[in-house]
Amino acid sequence: MIATTTAVIALIAPPNNWDSMTYHMSRVEHWRANGSVVHYPTNVVWQIYLNPWAEFAILQFQTLGFGSDRLANLVQWFAFLGALVGVSLLVRLLGGALFAQSLAALVVASTPMVILQSTSTQNDVVCGFFVVAAAYFAFERVTTSSRKHEWYLPLSVALAFATKGTAYLFLLPFVGYALIGVMKQEGLRSGFRLSGLLVLAILLLNIGHWARNFGLWHHPLGDPQWLVQYQNESFGIPETLSNVVRNLALHLGTPSSKVNAFTEAVVQKLHGVLGISISDPSLTFSQRDHIVPEAWFLTHEDYAGNGLAFVLSCIAVGFAILTQAGRRIRPFALLLCSSGLLFCILLKWAPWNSRLHTPLFFLAAVLVGWLLAPRQFKVPNMNRVWWKRVAVLTGIGLIAGGVILNEWVIAWLFAPGGTIHSQPMRLGIWVVGAVTTACGILMISRSRWYLRTVAVLVVLIFTLGALPWVALNQLRPLISTPYAPSIFTRSRIEQLFANNSGLFVPYTELVSMLIQRAPCREVGLKIQVGAFEYPLWQIARQAGADVVFRHVEIDNESARIVKDFSREAPCAVMVIAREKEWDPDLSGLEKMQMIWSRPPIRLLIQTAAG
Repeated sequence: MIATTTAVIALIAPPNNWDSMTYHMSRVEHWRANGSVVHYPTNVVWQIYLNPWAEFAILQFQTLGFGSDRLANLVQWFAFLGALVGVSLLVRLLGGALFAQSLAALVVASTPMVILQSTSTQNDVVCGFFVVAAAYFAFERVTTSSRKHEWYLPLSVALAFATKGTAYLFLLPFVGYALIGVMKQEGLRSGFRLSGLLVLAILLLNIGHWARNFGLWHHPLGDPQWLVQYQNESFGIPETLSNVVRNLALHLGTPSSKVNAFTEAVVQKLHGVLGISISDPSLTFSQRDHIVPEAWFLTHEDYAGNGLAFVLSCIAVGFAILTQAGRRIRPFALLLCSSGLLFCILLKWAPWNSRLHTPLFFLAAVLVGWLLAPRQFKVPNMNRVWWKRVAVLTGIGLIAGGVILNEWVIAWLFAPGGTIHSQPMRLGIWVVGAVTTACGILMISRSRWYLRTVAVLVVLIFTLGALPWVALNQLRPLISTPYAPSIFTRSRIEQLFANNSGLFVPYTELVSMLIQRAPCREVGLKIQVGAFEYPLWQIARQAGADVVFRHVEIDNESARIVKDFSREAPCAVMVIAREKEWDPDLSGLEKMQMIWSRPPIRLLIQTAAG
């Protein structure tokens, strides 16, 4: 159900998240116009130095669609399906049976950030898919000592690296585990062979992009001025703990302002104990008033947390490490923790880091499947006895939850004025409470039914819990919300501006004026980093104008690239800012005349054309 519904959304709604409007989709348009994926002059260096594999895939769909972006969202959606399969196979490899595999896949399918991103042109789900594949083949290589699929691990790692930079950190522990395991079991020769294959695959799939970056910035990963902004500037135990706490807090947002305020206060107190400012610039990429996401962020694909999946993941990791979880589960849990710790040690905190955690949640779903279906794994008999005790404790917790979380408590936490006026909502709360209490009693009285009871609860909770993120995505809602109308009631061009609806009229007027006053094919573009570019291409295409936008007046290293313009100046230049206060240097355009302005957008044409 979730996969089918998200597929419909992916096909009906255009790409419209902020990053896609500024560089994901813009770089695809430039590659199509240039007939090449080589670097080009641009005011937005994100378009050329960031890892490109997901956009390469989008480029194929865009080309097949003759410039239409109708299929662009399917890259992430297919990666979403691949992740479901990959996580299921990983569970089986680690000893789980069909039920555990199904639970792990359900956890992935119902994770809020995964649902929201599966219908977009971000690249975190694509990266997560390759990370899961690499983890699977790393464990397969060690546990089976088989060389049948020897190339699959290097290729998965190489593709993950080509998709997103965070993959370097997430996969380092798993690659190290595979290399050490092979060397211990088969000797140094086999270890060096695997190392050679890894290096070869990574170079084959990444050397072109790295070489283009190195040619501009003398650094294979891109512009050092931007790279340094992502990296922590101070290191130590307090600094790492600060980042761990703040990254975890991103998944603790709720619809209740009271609960959020309490969690925020706890985070503040912990930082007081650590002696570190909660917004320390050496550890923070972008400051925000609140570390814990506010209620309106809960269904936004840049900021949504994964509350239930996060809680279950933490419990599963703790049990996997502290109990006799089997010879495969415990190493997997430790490697997962190592990946998350590397992320916190090396990268600054940002409000959108919950999106970057997506590959970690894919891997954590494996442990959640183990947690909820322990009998599906081959664990020692004494561990099964321990799980009977867990069934009783779980039952007690369910009974307590069913009794405590009644209509009055929920109204006090979430409802304005402390009263729930909707009769169906009140009835639903009592029904959920009764079912929860009944399941708790069943677990205590029939502990051998633990598995069946958990199955019913998990399927209901995760399936029903996923519905708000499936239907109420802030950028692509099936049902109209206070943030945006339904995708069925707006044109695709209007939906491009879901993140900033106030730009729809200025952008359409800008392109209309351009077509009327300066009907030329190549148009100059002076744009501020973070401003929307991609809608210009789609609006012009819908209007039937064969326009190519070329960046001009560039003040970064990409200005050294030979320009695609002819020797004559462009007949028109669009100046687009993200903030009205932006005052770019336009000295090179002093001979042009401004014929239209709607701050922060301006249109200039050659004086002779005016």
